[in-house]
Amino acid sequence: MLSHGSGSSLLAGGGSIVTRLAPDKADWSAVIEKMSTKNSVCARGSNPKVVTVTEDVTLVLKGSLLAAAKAKGLTVW
Repeated sequence: MLSHGSGSSLLAGGGSIVTRLAPDKADWSAVIEKMSTKNSVCARGSNPKVVTVTEDVTLVLKGSLLAAAKAKGLTVW
């Protein structure tokens, strides 16, 4: 569960989601990433072992995020 107050969360199946709301609250971004240890070797070699699995992620927009999406639309890429 991601709340606007925190801006980031780990996903149950491995990976994370990070959001950012522009200071004027007119725009926002969300980055959802799924990366296992196997394909993300840290140069320092200190990454914890992470296994990712396929999962569905549902974004529920409220407040400023919903207002910005209604005003400008939503683009997924």
